[in-house]
Amino acid sequence: MRNIIAIARREVQSLFASPLAYVLTSAFLLAVGYFFNIFVRYYSEATLRMAQQPGGLEQLDLHEMVLRPMVANMQFFMLVIIPLLTMRVIAEERRQQTAELLFTSPVTTLQVVVGKFAGTQVLVAVMVGLTLVFPLFLAAKTDIDWGPLLSGYLGVLLLGSSFIAVGVFFSALTEHQILAGVLSLLTLIALWVMGLAAQLFDPAWREVMEQATFARHFDDFHQGVIDTQHVVYYLSVTAFFLFLTHRWLDSERWR
Repeated sequence: MRNIIAIARREVQSLFASPLAYVLTSAFLLAVGYFFNIFVRYYSEATLRMAQQPGGLEQLDLHEMVLRPMVANMQFFMLVIIPLLTMRVIAEERRQQTAELLFTSPVTTLQVVVGKFAGTQVLVAVMVGLTLVFPLFLAAKTDIDWGPLLSGYLGVLLLGSSFIAVGVFFSALTEHQILAGVLSLLTLIALWVMGLAAQLFDPAWREVMEQATFARHFDDFHQGVIDTQHVVYYLSVTAFFLFLTHRWLDSERWR
């Protein structure tokens, strides 16, 4: 555990020493904030219209009109940002020729993989956590339902962990960061839209493909439902790609 924490700390320091982390974090917050502002303005205009009708305000739901779309947008922004973060995780070590030093040090391959993953997860958690300033802004002016919101944030973090694991795997395959980022992005998009393509297959295959898609397991988090099968799905995807990364790097280490 000590080695994992040391590698994770080294990864976090490396990320925050790079302008890329600040650029991507700023871009993420600006994108989330921009659409949050649009949702709030739309809700405010709808409130003014519905206030003129008897019982009209009761038809408006702040969570459905503002908070849920905000959380939904976060997953799409992460789809682009996380491959840009992870493309350098191991590929950068190869480019700087420090990978051999890292893998010949007294740490196991598993510790390296988990440490790299954990370090990136910390940055993603910080990015996601900073967006809480937007619902806190609303909470200062009106009552909000924190249950579904925090459930949605949990879903975003679980989804992000699976994205990171995919990105770490492709970063381990090549020293070319751009190639690693592109492969990660294409894989994540494929796993995201697989449910749409499933409609072209037989019912048996359709169910399998729909269960394998990211989007299928995210919706319940929006509604405040933390279903064990969805949590297990994201953790399984994370563990699977970390396992593939470990096996690939381990084979290289022995060669």
